[in-house]
Amino acid sequence: MIQKLLLVVCSCVFSTSVNASTTMTFYSVADATLYEDAFGGQASGSGSGMFVGKTGGGAIRRALVAFDLSFIPAGSQILSVALGLEVTRSISSDSAVTAHRATRGWTEGASDAGNRDGGGVSSQPGDATWLHTSYNTAFWSTPGGDFIAAPSASTLVSGIDDYSWSSAAMTADVQSWVDSPVDNFGWLLRGNESENASAKRFSTSEGPAPPSLTITYQAVPEPSRLILAAIGAMALMMRRRRNACLTLLEKAHHTVCVAVARECEVHGA
Repeated sequence: MIQKLLLVVCSCVFSTSVNASTTMTFYSVADATLYEDAFGGQASGSGSGMFVGKTGGGAIRRALVAFDLSFIPAGSQILSVALGLEVTRSISSDSAVTAHRATRGWTEGASDAGNRDGGGVSSQPGDATWLHTSYNTAFWSTPGGDFIAAPSASTLVSGIDDYSWSSAAMTADVQSWVDSPVDNFGWLLRGNESENASAKRFSTSEGPAPPSLTITYQAVPEPSRLILAAIGAMALMMRRRRNACLTLLEKAHHTVCVAVARECEVHGA
């Protein structure tokens, strides 16, 4: 009986705990532009914009963005994600911008191109560049960044506006980062790299609209908490049953005493 009761209580506690979901919005902790350059000499790690696509002169631009997900409890199930970016400048018509899972760690340096952010400025220590994950001591395996070739998501981007990327693959990316935080290198963004003058600029964390990542997840409670809750509920039920039994015994005792008293009165009479 006690085992059955414990199973019922555990089932109720578990089902109540896992059904609740939480939605949180995170803002980028690092973002940068990879400026195509044979020497990795151009960057704008702390600039207010990051670029994708091609310049009028045919140089490729790619963007990197990453988020700190340490506030999501370990073991949580990721239900959905949405990456939000704002275009602040565009010199081209509609084009697809794809998000690819980055496969190597990188850093955001102190360089800031200011109004010249389309061309970048001289790279500073710690900048991510076309050649470097961190200028000038660590390198990409492939110039232009290390990333999964198949995009995790794609969105058609036109003029100045807010845009969103969301897919099952992006949800899987975030799930893998929550499960293994050391592999969280964020996404690399690519625009139209087949035509000149296709570049688009997005706001960075230093700009007017920081990149955002909205995540809905379910936190899985620790087994120990479930067991403690179940034991507590079972103890409460057993206490109530004990009290009920005591009450019945008291009533029975009272009934016997009354009966004996009456019997004594009869014989005494």
